Amino acid sequence: MVWHQSKEGWNRWRPKDFGQEEGLERYRFDAYRQRFDRSIVRYVWSFSDPYCAILIHRNTEIDHAVVFADVRAALATIGCPDCPFSRIVLNQAVKVAATKGKGMHSTRFELDEGYVEVASTLAEGGIDSVEPVRVVLQTVDTSQFDRAQGMLHFAAEEDGTSRRIAVQVYGSEARLRIWAQCKREDVAQILKLLWDYNSTP
Repeated sequence: MVWHQSKEGWNRWRPKDFGQEEGLERYRFDAYRQRFDRSIVRYVWSFSDPYCAILIHRNTEIDHAVVFADVRAALATIGCPDCPFSRIVLNQAVKVAATKGKGMHSTRFELDEGYVEVASTLAEGGIDSVEPVRVVLQTVDTSQFDRAQGMLHFAAEEDGTSRRIAVQVYGSEARLRIWAQCKREDVAQILKLLWDYNSTP
């Protein structure tokens, strides 16, 4: 299902400012231009998959809680049970990607008391391409950490995407951010790979 989310606001528009005098009174009018922001929302549920996805197209001001409520209301309208979504925490997906050398570019493992973070600064190639950083990452016992997040790079030849795609995974928040426009098939493939990583013990 696809629909539009909108948000409006006002931007200062100085070219339309003007002043006016009436008798002894002087008035100043400061102009504002109305702005409408639009974001495409997609709800995707392939019945053969044990998960669904809510995709919000590039608008930082769209409130995710409002989107979830709208999706839930739309599903209830067409006869689906009106029950809250269960978010799928992706900590394990990040841990598996990091320990198996699966395109991890940067990663952070967290506890309430502290964190460990490693990253590659190479434009091409991730942690696996920087031997000292890779060795440090291999010594980290990721099972000791409650939360994980990281930047993964999916490659066309290895991961089945149409091109190289960077994906930021926020494990404990159960969300991800795809840093490129990509095809629907690419999104489906990325979700499948992350689901497989997340299901790996």
